[in-house]
Amino acid sequence: SELSVSAESTPSCTVYSPGTKTGGSLDVSTSTFFLPGTYYFVDVEITITGPALVGMIDGAPRVPAGCETQAAAHEGGAVWVFGGSSTLLVDKGDVDFYPLTLGTGATAHDVSLMAFTTATGGFAASTVDPNDTELVNRKNPTQSSLSFHGLVWAPGSWLNTGSSTTSGGARLEFLGGLTLARATLETAANVDGFNISVPVRLVKYHLIEVTAVRNGTTKVRTVSRHPSTGLQVLTWRVVG
Repeated sequence: SELSVSAESTPSCTVYSPGTKTGGSLDVSTSTFFLPGTYYFVDVEITITGPALVGMIDGAPRVPAGCETQAAAHEGGAVWVFGGSSTLLVDKGDVDFYPLTLGTGATAHDVSLMAFTTATGGFAASTVDPNDTELVNRKNPTQSSLSFHGLVWAPGSWLNTGSSTTSGGARLEFLGGLTLARATLETAANVDGFNISVPVRLVKYHLIEVTAVRNGTTKVRTVSRHPSTGLQVLTWRVVG
């Protein structure tokens, strides 16, 4: 079915029902709730400048103002699938993705966003080039909070967080993990507890480049696996 605005929408909350959108743009500028289910975007430019909730779990701490009734009535996860040139730009506001469980048994995973490198399961491959275009871009890191509670599976894509900062209480969370071709994950010097973990069983080689600048002392530790020399652990301290 085509992506549509649900009859549950009100002047204070726009509600979308699961479906497919092909071409054009989707601008989320006011309080918005995406009902649980699967959303398929083909050649769509998505821009979020207002608070949005994708899927719902009981007790979610951040529900867009005006969408409380609709969210409380529809508990369940949602997944976004990107095909063709589809991209997501998060400019302002809080955005929370609560995932849909895909697969069964030991192969089940909670997934929030998917973009395939080849056509899979009736979904078109993403054509967004990770060398020059972000699949997901957080444009205003001091004004936009982005939380994926499930896996972001986009092995041929680029995700750019901008420079995470505590200014304004902005948040950045990838609680279900990231599978990407390229990730730009930045943080300001005043942010504590910035942590990246890469499971080596998933890839044979990866490059982690860390730059640290701070007035004081910063400790940085990088653990990586080189294809010929094996496991490497690099630790250093930057003193301002």
